[in-house]
Amino acid sequence: MSGLPWMKFYPVDWRSEPTLRICSLAARGLWVELLGLMHEATPRGHLLIRGLSPTDAQLAALVGILPEQLTELIGELETARVFSRTGKGVIYSRRMTKDEKKIRTAVKNGKNGGNPSLCNKRRNTPSDNPEVKDGVKLRSQKPELDSKKDISKDISKKLEETPPDNPPEKKGKSNAKRGTRLQVHLGEDIRLPAEYRQFALTEGHPDPDREWNKFCDYWIAKAGATAVKLDWFATWRNWVRNDFNRGRAEGQNKNRGGSSGSANLDGAAMAINRRREREREDAREQAAPQWSIDQVDF
Repeated sequence: MSGLPWMKFYPVDWRSEPTLRICSLAARGLWVELLGLMHEATPRGHLLIRGLSPTDAQLAALVGILPEQLTELIGELETARVFSRTGKGVIYSRRMTKDEKKIRTAVKNGKNGGNPSLCNKRRNTPSDNPEVKDGVKLRSQKPELDSKKDISKDISKKLEETPPDNPPEKKGKSNAKRGTRLQVHLGEDIRLPAEYRQFALTEGHPDPDREWNKFCDYWIAKAGATAVKLDWFATWRNWVRNDFNRGRAEGQNKNRGGSSGSANLDGAAMAINRRREREREDAREQAAPQWSIDQVDF
């Protein structure tokens, strides 16, 4: 056997080979079977079974067809010059024998140190380690630096030419005030601050704690630049005033009475107005000139 558990097979070459394309499908199938037998033969690429050329009857039994069919298909392949024969009449694959020759040459070169053409080029290159000839240590052809001082100068020069990884930051916007998110502003204690409560009571709000919970839920859940404020106390004051005005408007609408259908429509309109008012407030605060997006600490 050849010792190789695999063989090279190029589908593009197989489908584009004109000598194969003119053969029938049965003949091409037989040729694949013969390639498998030739790959395992010695020498590789020859149609031999244990060193002997098989008869038509033996070969027909191996591939699983009748001897008459084998003779006809072999004649078709030979007429198309798909294979060749040796002087003794042994069928062999030209491509497989050529590949086997290349493999043997590569193995031989590997045992001798590699490709001879590449080895010749290596012999001309200077060696890093000086050779010893007749007891005398030969000097290397590789240039060397005169002293350690030259090495240090070379390193320092390269360091001076290399730009720093972290260039100095530009000055100008470091003194500007930056906005924060509500959770950053409050820290771990998210309870209602005393001054916030006092303002809500002064404005006549009946339940500052409940309103504070709504305020926190809204701004903590909100995403984007509009959730960053420069003055959260001012934001709270606007929130309380707007909530008080909304409550008063809702009370007036309730006193007007009317059918349940008109009440539902009024409620929906009020909800839309509240949302639009809050969006306008966010837009005004976002357009304020005190800070910009790139100054925000998230």
